[in-house]
Formats: sequence, C-alpha cells, structure tokens
Amino acid sequence: MVGASPILRIVDGDTIRVMYEGREEPVRLLRINTPELDQPGYKESTEALRRLIGGRHVVLEFERPGELERDKYGRILAYVVADGVNVNIEMMRTGWSKLYTKYGEGKYAAEFRKAEEEARREGRGLWRVGK
Repeated sequence: MVGASPILRIVDGDTIRVMYEGREEPVRLLRINTPELDQPGYKESTEALRRLIGGRHVVLEFERPGELERDKYGRILAYVVADGVNVNIEMMRTGWSKLYTKYGEGKYAAEFRKAEEEARREGRGLWRVGK
C-alpha cells in the first residue's frame, strides 16, 4: 500500500484522479468495470463512487506490493482503500459493477465473487436498472 492520496476528481464509476507522488495521476480501480457514458447506470455508478470516496484521501494498493502497474491508457491499476475499506469491492457489493477480469482475477477474487453474488441476490445497482 502507498501513503494516502487526496482525491482530485471522480471521473466515472471506475476511474479517479489523485495526487500521487507529487503528480496528478489517473487511477483505474482493479476488477470492476462500471457503465460507460452512453450506458444505463453511468450516472448512478459515478455518483455511488463519489458518495464512497469524494473529497477524501485514499490509499492505493497494488496487486503485487510495491509494483505499480498501468493500463494501455496510462492509468495506475489499483485497489482503492478508504478508511480501511476496499472501495473496489464496495462498488461491486452495491451492484454498480460486475466482476471484471481483463487484468486477471487478483488476490481478492473470492471477495469480489461474494460481493457480486450479494448484489445480484439483493437486486442492487445494475441488477435492478431497467427492471
């Protein structure tokens, strides 16, 4: 994990901008994939992330400790932790993402599967949009 970084902007439900090592950096939340601008649930998922972490400081946790990875767009790939809570898993638990394994299943795979199943069973977020 890396020291606390202030949130500068919530881009959408799975991307934020933070101050990291003295630079503004985009961060892509690992294992989740929320709706894009033209898809149902975009505004709701973005707002859900804003409610979870907007205006706060977060800790970035990498899949492999100390190994910062980036996607093809230059975004840092990380788990985002706020007050000890893995925000990526919370976004899944609230139903605003389905499990996204483009970058592998990762070290929290069981927790993500459990959170997705809970959201589906309870009809949260994307599991209720359009129903």
